[in-house]
Amino acid sequence: MGLAKSRVKRQNMAKSIRAILIGIGEIGQKLLHHIPSAGEIKLAGAVDIHPNLIGKPLSDISGHPDHRKVLIRSTLEEALKDQPVDVAILTTSSRLDLIIPTIEQCLEHSLNVVTAAEELAYPWRLHPEEARRIDIAAQEFHKTVLSAGINPGLLMDALPSWLMSWTIDVRRVTVRRVVDVSQRRSNLKKKAGCGLTIKEFKALVREQKIGHVGLLESLHWIADRLGWDLSQIREEILPIPSDRDEDLVVGSAHTCKGTVKTGQSIELELVFQDGAKPIDRIELRGTPSIDLEFPHGVDGDLATVASLVNGALLVSDGPKGLTTLAAQSLPPALRPRFL
Repeated sequence: MGLAKSRVKRQNMAKSIRAILIGIGEIGQKLLHHIPSAGEIKLAGAVDIHPNLIGKPLSDISGHPDHRKVLIRSTLEEALKDQPVDVAILTTSSRLDLIIPTIEQCLEHSLNVVTAAEELAYPWRLHPEEARRIDIAAQEFHKTVLSAGINPGLLMDALPSWLMSWTIDVRRVTVRRVVDVSQRRSNLKKKAGCGLTIKEFKALVREQKIGHVGLLESLHWIADRLGWDLSQIREEILPIPSDRDEDLVVGSAHTCKGTVKTGQSIELELVFQDGAKPIDRIELRGTPSIDLEFPHGVDGDLATVASLVNGALLVSDGPKGLTTLAAQSLPPALRPRFL
């Protein structure tokens, strides 16, 4: 059953989805404040390894009275002893190598999994072995692992793919996203290198300790959707200096460009900057050309929370194996080749 039909089925069912939250960082905490309003989701457990959180009632963080009896546990096994659970919402890391053990553990306990981990948005090009491992495990346990991220996962890949329905002979795809990090979670400012010197910024870029995870995944998503064999890929992360102090970093400009020998190109630009004017813009050059702009940008944190909540509601009746929320919302002809 597809996720669209799954939504219809859910609307006709009285039983709520019992979810366990794994990871109570900034996204996890935002999610806690919105799960009660989702109605159909009952939070039945929570896991986090932070010593200051273990053993506390979840209501201490969410402020919601329904969460008073849910205690934060240090392990999944402990949490599952408290109440039965249907789905795990995983918000611990962007990196596949760090979340695969947790995903496999959830599957072994017969749980569906929903996550916004960036490297899982389209892993079949950059992490094919890991993607295959998760897909096989999920199918063996007859469960679904659903990637429900926004960027990557929608704004800079699936949404442009959807717009391609109204054009032919695409020659160039350009996507630009600008985020004001002063209005977002603190971790995003660290990811953008805000407050560093130019020298510190460049050193951390070389060590791959700052920068956005997922731009390459978006590039491959679009290329595979178009059937393009990219002959060259260039990725660059540059610091944005302050107007007042040219050695002080106030953000980053992350670009990723892929080109085809016959001239077609994809260019993605993601700007994280303190005080920037947010915007999301997609440009397709084809017949006809299409431009789509969100003049105030999309709040990625809240959109990610909404995507995780919707994913948790739909995942139980989704296709077994590894898939993505965005891909399941698109007709097969509009999906990249691995979805």
